[in-house]
Amino acid sequence: MHGNEINTDNACPRSAKRFKAGEELPSTLASLHSTKYTHIRFIGYVIPTTPANIVAVGDPNGQGAVAGTYLGHENVQKDIQGRLSVLQVAVKTAKAQLPSNDVNGTVLTVFCAPEFFWHGHEGPYLHTSKAEDPADVILQALADAFPANEYPHWLFICGTAITARVENKEKLYNLNSTITRNAVVESLCRQLRHCYGPLSEVIMDMLVGFIKHCHAYPLLSVRNRALILGSNLHDVPNQELATKTMTTEKYFCSNEDFLLYEVNKQPVVTEQVCRRALLLIPDPAECPVHCPLSRLLACDSMIYLIDND
Repeated sequence: MHGNEINTDNACPRSAKRFKAGEELPSTLASLHSTKYTHIRFIGYVIPTTPANIVAVGDPNGQGAVAGTYLGHENVQKDIQGRLSVLQVAVKTAKAQLPSNDVNGTVLTVFCAPEFFWHGHEGPYLHTSKAEDPADVILQALADAFPANEYPHWLFICGTAITARVENKEKLYNLNSTITRNAVVESLCRQLRHCYGPLSEVIMDMLVGFIKHCHAYPLLSVRNRALILGSNLHDVPNQELATKTMTTEKYFCSNEDFLLYEVNKQPVVTEQVCRRALLLIPDPAECPVHCPLSRLLACDSMIYLIDND
């Protein structure tokens, strides 16, 4: 969880005020924070979000990764709506199983969907700089689908949305660098699958080392954000946030995030082409008061970047 970023969405007004611990809240805010929960109920939505036609490369649960096919609709809006419909059915099914007398407001219900729940047929949802980030579209759709008056005392962690900004994806896929990276990785993967003994370890080291070098010179920056909304206003240590929706972002590069190659030869975003967005942590003392970066909080192993602007 080290290095997560919390961003408030546009539902939070630009003039939003920060409230210190112990400071009296306005009545409109205090009413939302008056509930004292005595119990937390966790509901985990178990649904596969892994690619289809998986081909294991090494041990996917260890140092290895996978090849395969991303599942998704070619139309991003239809893909998002389809996944939202699936999520709504899951939430309604879970809600129907809750105790009928669970209405006293002392139990917080936390619903969690898995990582990689929101993604397209090319891996990330790809968008241009002139288009709205699909993660923002999804977050608004979630807020409309799960209104606070219908889901009081609920907190939704609706999986993660994988997005990337690219002005011309065809150009990206046809770059010499993209073609070379994908050819080298696929060749190493196929050779690894057909060898054994010490040589397999040598090829695995070559594969891991090559991908690490590719990460150092990425062609695309991807974002992996968890989408969070609830019936109450969110807060973080030592700070109240005047918003009910926010995101946390993944910066850690695990061994397996994206496909190493597409088994049906379709153009997709592969692990060796991209890297996760970087979190730059400046000295808050050097930022002007109005700068969002001046609201950087370090709390144990968590780093919060509060951005209401």
